[in-house]
Amino acid sequence: MDTSDFKFVILGQSVLRYQVPLDVFNTINHIYETKYQELKPANKQLVGKIEKEHSLFFDGQDSPRMTKHNMLPQNVLGWFHQKFTHYLQWNKVREYEMHLNSVWVNQMFQHEYNPVHVHQGSLFTIKERDFYIFPYDMRHCVYPFNGEGYRRTLAANCDVQYDPIRNRGVS
Repeated sequence: MDTSDFKFVILGQSVLRYQVPLDVFNTINHIYETKYQELKPANKQLVGKIEKEHSLFFDGQDSPRMTKHNMLPQNVLGWFHQKFTHYLQWNKVREYEMHLNSVWVNQMFQHEYNPVHVHQGSLFTIKERDFYIFPYDMRHCVYPFNGEGYRRTLAANCDVQYDPIRNRGVS
């Protein structure tokens, strides 16, 4: 069978899963646990029904809800940049401007949740240290936490400016 004319083409939105390196995972959790009192609450700008949403990094426009700050070391920020860059390369996006906007932690207790919002693919089986990257306009949610203790998740927003027609290659 001749497959020389075959090329993988993405016709929908893609979701890529990465595993967070243990040093990055431990650094983020250490910062959250030891600097908790210094972290800015992120509840005012997020849709979740979660009491403990705290920002680790914000490099957006200052507003009454949030001002610029950074609690993350360069190696952690570098890891985020590397993964977002890979996501764009995988999706063959070329000639873009990328800006890591925000990183925050959600610590959910029983019955807390994040309602469906735009940022559908199949349901994910998520394990500790999994990090998913997907387009901002995918509807997604976090189902209510119904266990003892807490569930801690991390989220990040990265803004990408590009022309989706002109700057998306196929090679």
